[in-house]
Order: sequence, then structure tokens, then C-alpha cells
Amino acid sequence: MDELPDDLIDFLQTAIGSIWALELMLTLRREPQKAWTVPALTAELRASEPLVADIVRRFESAGLATAVGSGAWAWRPSSPRLTALADAAAAAYARTPLATTRVIADARTRRIRQFADAFRLRPDKDSR
Repeated sequence: MDELPDDLIDFLQTAIGSIWALELMLTLRREPQKAWTVPALTAELRASEPLVADIVRRFESAGLATAVGSGAWAWRPSSPRLTALADAAAAAYARTPLATTRVIADARTRRIRQFADAFRLRPDKDSR
């Protein structure tokens, strides 16, 4: 299994965050000149409108998509680095879909673990 680079793992877990978002990213990337409405993306992905609306808003905040016109969205990464990471994510998903989806799914587990670790009792130095 190919090891994914740390920056790609971080991108998948933070900017993408879900398999639905990954599929939506791939859809937007496939036709970067097209302005997609939430209902059109919902139909394309067979998802729910609230889910798709949330993802495109997150993509806009992350600099991956831009609102164009009234209620339409287009794939417009705000930097060459984001374009390169999105390209790498698409290539990783095409090459190793299971590993890529596992990285995304592990994000939730990692956040829960980090939260729990914040409350972990540390051994008292004097008790040694």
C-alpha cells in the first residue's frame, strides 16, 4: 500500500473531511468551468441538499470553490498549492481508494483521541 504524504493526509482530513466531500470535490474538478447549483450537485451525488450545501460552504471557506452567481458554485482553488493537493487527492483516490477513504475516516477517530488525550491524567512526578 502506498504511504500518503503528511500534507496530503492533512488536506484530506481537514479540507475534505468526508467521503461525500471527496466525491463532491471530484465532481467539481471534473468540470471546473461549470457553475453547479446545490440541487444539481445533490442530484449528481444522490445526496441531501443540506449536506451538499454544507460542503460547498466549507469548500468556499477552505479556498477550494467560489460562489458564482446566485446559488451556484465552481471549482476555483485559491492557490497553486490547493490545486496540487486536490490533484494529489484525486490521484490517490484513483490509485488506492481504500487507503484514501481510510485516511479520511481516521480523521474523526484522531480528533476524538486528541480530545480524550487532553483529559488524560499525567503521572505525578513525585510519585516515582
